[in-house]
Amino acid sequence: MSDISPPPKPSRPSAARQAKAPRNAILALSHESRFIGYVVLGFGLLAVVALIIILLSGSNERQDAARQPQRLVPEMTDTQTMPRPVPKKELYFKRNPDLDAGDITGGWQTNIGKYTAAIQMEKGVYQVILAQPDPYAPRLYSSGTYKILEDIILLTPRLDWPTPAAPKGKKIGYQVLTSAPFPLIAVMEGKKMIWQNPPQSEKRVLVPYKSPLFMDEGVDYVVWQRVN
Repeated sequence: MSDISPPPKPSRPSAARQAKAPRNAILALSHESRFIGYVVLGFGLLAVVALIIILLSGSNERQDAARQPQRLVPEMTDTQTMPRPVPKKELYFKRNPDLDAGDITGGWQTNIGKYTAAIQMEKGVYQVILAQPDPYAPRLYSSGTYKILEDIILLTPRLDWPTPAAPKGKKIGYQVLTSAPFPLIAVMEGKKMIWQNPPQSEKRVLVPYKSPLFMDEGVDYVVWQRVN
């Protein structure tokens, strides 16, 4: 007989061990899947919280913007470039509250733009006529009464009075200068009489923005020369 014995046969795992191995593998996979689920759920919750924070911050910004007053024009930072209003000169001469009615009595003449003006004042009655260079152009006139308020002459037209008489042998048309009373500041300088529209700050009379006597001739005051 030979002394060489055959090699031992490999042992096979028992049936219980073979059944236990797949069960352990299944439990390991279950734990791993549960962990992955927790991780995914955590990231999902973080994303939801971040989204809520973004929405809340945007809402607060819109509310803050709504509370702030809206600017209609941009704010200027350089005040040197802003145009400065030029104050209009209200008075062209020194006022004299003691205007004498006797000093203004008589006939006066002056130029108002393109017009030649003549006025007659006596005992509270006046008549002023403005003539253009064109001898055929209608003349402007105003007739009525006047009164003196310190250094202001208030002229009140009388539309029921007759039209001025035309010079003999001439046919001249007349148009009413104004139908409303109009005031003028007056001052005497020697033999000259100066008139100006009162400033808008005057409270004793109703001051028109532009005196009808000056019209649109770009005139701020007139200097009358005595003719009689």
